[in-house]
Parts: sequence; C-alpha cells; structure tokens
Amino acid sequence: MTSLVDPTLGPDRASLEDLSPGEIHDMQREGTLVVDARRARSHYFDGRFLAARDLLREQTYSLSRQADLSSAGASGVIRGLEVRAASGRRLTISAGHGVTSAGELAALDAPIVVEVDGVSELAQLDASFGLSTAPATPPSARTGLYVLALRPVEYVTRPIVKYPTTVDGRRSSELADIVEGVALTLIAYRDDTAERDPGKQRSHVARTMFLEQAARGIPPETLPLAMLSLERGHVRWVDPYLVRREIGAEHGGVVGFGVASRALREAHLAQYDGQLRELVAERQARGGLRFAAADHFEVLPPAGRMPAAAIDPKDFTQHFFPAQMTVDLTIVTEDEVTVLVEESLALPPIDVRGDAEDLDFTTLQVLIPMSRASLRRLRLETTPRPLRLVPSLLVRRKPIDVLNALTRRAPAPSAIVTANPRAAIEAAWREALAAVSDQLLWFVRRRTLELRATELFAEGRRGT
Repeated sequence: MTSLVDPTLGPDRASLEDLSPGEIHDMQREGTLVVDARRARSHYFDGRFLAARDLLREQTYSLSRQADLSSAGASGVIRGLEVRAASGRRLTISAGHGVTSAGELAALDAPIVVEVDGVSELAQLDASFGLSTAPATPPSARTGLYVLALRPVEYVTRPIVKYPTTVDGRRSSELADIVEGVALTLIAYRDDTAERDPGKQRSHVARTMFLEQAARGIPPETLPLAMLSLERGHVRWVDPYLVRREIGAEHGGVVGFGVASRALREAHLAQYDGQLRELVAERQARGGLRFAAADHFEVLPPAGRMPAAAIDPKDFTQHFFPAQMTVDLTIVTEDEVTVLVEESLALPPIDVRGDAEDLDFTTLQVLIPMSRASLRRLRLETTPRPLRLVPSLLVRRKPIDVLNALTRRAPAPSAIVTANPRAAIEAAWREALAAVSDQLLWFVRRRTLELRATELFAEGRRGT
C-alpha cells in the first residue's frame, strides 16, 4: 500500500508549485505568505551544476531544523554533567549531554578535571572567536559569582588540495572538516547586593532565582552547569542547582496560573537541600543545630529538610520557621513522604522574610517518617482518640507564647504524668523525635484554608 504522506514535505505542508512567481510575490507582499529564510534548501535535478554553496545551504537547513526541534523539547541537562569542587582551584565535571536554550546540543563524552584558572570568561571566549574585543581579566583576580557553562563551538581542520575552478587557476589548499565541540566558559553573574558573606549571598541568589524568577542573564547559546563563588581565583563554593535545570520538566507548571515550571521547582528543592546539608555539617562542628531559617536563607522551597534539633521536645516549640506561621508536627509512614513532598511542590516557595500578614497565612507540616512497626510499638493508636482524629501537636511559638513561658513556671515531670492525661502520647512524640536517624526532618507546605478548616472541625468535635 502506498503511503499518502511524503515525509520530505510533512503531512500538513502544501506545495505551491502551481502558483507563478508573481503570485507568490503578491502573497508575500500582502503578508499572507511568510517565508523562513533559514529553511531554504536546494532543488536538485539531473543536469544541474552542483556548487559548494548548495551543500552549505543543505547543512544550514538541517542544523536549523534540528535546533528548532531541540528547543521545542525544552532546554537543560539531559544526563550527567555534574560539577563538583575537587580542591582549591580544580573542578570535576562528569560525562553527559544537554540542550541549550537556542536548541544546540552540548556533550562531554568523558569526565574531565579542569583548573578554574584555565577556563575563559565568555567575553574572552567571544574575543578569541572574533566576536568581541574584551580585555583579558587575570584569572587570579577573579572574585565574585560566576556561572560555569558549556558553549557549543566549531572549527575547521584537515587541509586538503583545492583544485582550480577555472582554466588558468592554480591548485591551493583548504581546510576540509568542520569539527563540533564544546568550550567551558565562565559567565560573570552580577548580584544586586553588596553582601559579601558567601552563605548569605548564596541565599540571596536563591531568592532571585526561585522566588522572584528573575532573568538570569545567561546567554541562550550556553548550557549552564553550576554557579561558582570565587575569591581571587579560589573556589569558595559550588552550587549546581542555582542555574542547572533538568530537561523534561521545563513545561511542568500549571498552565495560566503563573506557577514556576517543574524544572525550577525541582532545582530549588535540590539547591536548598545541598546548602542545608553544608550548613548542618558546618554547625555540627560548632555543636549547635538549633537556628532560625531566616538567619541563613531568604526563601525556602515548599518542601524540604530541616534540623530535628529545631524542635524542643520539652514543650514542642520550634525555632526554625517565623513565629507567625502555623506549623504542625505529625508522624507519617516512610512510604508517604514522597507523595506529600510531591503534592507540596505545586505550591509557592516560602518567603521567610516576607510580610507578617503573609506569614500568618502560611501553613506547614513537619513530618516524622516512621515505619509501621515503629508506629505499632509506640502504641499511638491507644490514645483516648484515634490518631486520625487527634489534632497535631502545635509547634509554633508566637511572641505571646514567649511571654507566657517567661512568666509561667513549668510543672515538674511527675506532676505532668499524674495530672495530664496526654502525658503518654507526648512521651511517644518525644520518642519519635529522638528516633530520627540523620537528625533531619521533612517539612511540607500545605493549603492553609484546608488545614485550618480541619482544626476548626476538630475543635468542634472536642466541644461536643
């Protein structure tokens, strides 16, 4: 059976062979026919003289269509290309490939180790290709934020004989092969803050990237891999996910509602988790994991980790989130954490330095993941009410709570056991907190009105 579709034309592309050149010109003049100058290819037929320009136009046509199709599938890293600091001025980059915003492919066939001093800045790379005349900056003087990126490049090599095209012409030589590759480059990132503390500057950039979703100023012909903080040529920190985006998630946002793309939300979660773990490792050496998020971060993802030490098991107050937020502590089975985190990623980031009115309508849940066997051992189901109806222990501390704590004397533990019927369940909560293996808990942002309606319903049940 003969196919009705010509794959060289496309199923919906019509031929205008029956129109005269004058009619085509009139359609162009009237704006009813729009021509893409990049996609002109040679019309081959027997008896036609073939010149180099015809084959060059064929290459340009194929490359243009390839770039258009690649950019239609989003841009970012497809696989690998992970950047890590080795030592001092050295960086390691794993093998992998990705697509730039312009639709160009960028690939590394094998892992490489590079010296930061040997990586040219983008302006200098352009100058070497004759695209600009930027002065060279001494690598040892580089200080500030830079984006490490791959830029697709090409060059011509392998000289061969060029035969004359006229009777009286002479032989000469010409380079025969166009070789494609990628060049490592540094792009200076202009931060709008004078903050010099590396950690706070990093948090400010995260706010710009993930909360404000400001333009990154990264040229579309490059594939960003990581952001570097340099101090006179030395690497202070490497953060891939401030600029790295995973391909395939770029168009995963909610259409028409201004929600960040899936790639941006996943990058925020990964970037925050990496920065938090570095902060925890640093503070562990100093012996203190109880700190406020606003001391080190400006914006948090809608789900992420937090130190378990931020919750005081004596009175179930928390020190991590702003006091105006509604924060609940709850226990979930380990296999439910992924689902809860996935649900929360559709919600906006958490601006921990926002207005008090906005913070008051931000509701979070801190999760203690446990196995079902541990839940049975803690016997939480034997409390006076079923676990699903028992309200979560409130772990927020507002200014009035601080004042009450200063003016009220806490009862002795023995008095709590005898006078408070909830002593057993509070002891179970404390045991659950103490059983956290890696000293990190999960938090997830929840829909505020949904959880507050649940609280009101629970209070009504208790009143009846």
